[in-house]
Amino acid sequence: YIPHHIFNGIVITAIAVNDDVWLEKFIEKYKGDIEPEYYNDVYNLNLAKLLFYRRNYYLSLKYLNNVEYKNPNYFINAKAILLKTLYEMGDTEGISYTLDSLKHYIYRNNTLVDQQVHNIKMMIKYFKYLVKLKNKDTVALQKFLEMLNRERSFVPEKNWLTEKITELNSIQLA
Repeated sequence: YIPHHIFNGIVITAIAVNDDVWLEKFIEKYKGDIEPEYYNDVYNLNLAKLLFYRRNYYLSLKYLNNVEYKNPNYFINAKAILLKTLYEMGDTEGISYTLDSLKHYIYRNNTLVDQQVHNIKMMIKYFKYLVKLKNKDTVALQKFLEMLNRERSFVPEKNWLTEKITELNSIQLA
């Protein structure tokens, strides 16, 4: 079997190098080699990532709904993709609901390690800012970008957040 973390790493790398055609073939060819106890989460989460990358948001949501969250990292990763998808679809109500569920997850789940709690808190913090700044001026967007860049600790989806701020900034300047 392919260890689930290795399979996930391959998916992340293929997306990072923009090789979605190869990635789709990889997922389909090796899905049967995923560790059985992680199969459902690994397969569905990684297909959701691929579909998000391809901007097929509705289909990405379908696969996200099949993730069972047997591991807290899959919950965190699925919620990150969900938040990005909802943002791209303009669903601020869905984002608010998802951020609220993340906040409750921290308090309900006593098996989370400090890094997982930190990652969830950072995700909540920066997605709230992003939604709040969607219709703000360039000065506010620039301040948010500076704050994000000054953050010394790990921020989940930092590159994507930076990309969205830059997009909003260019829209404001146009």
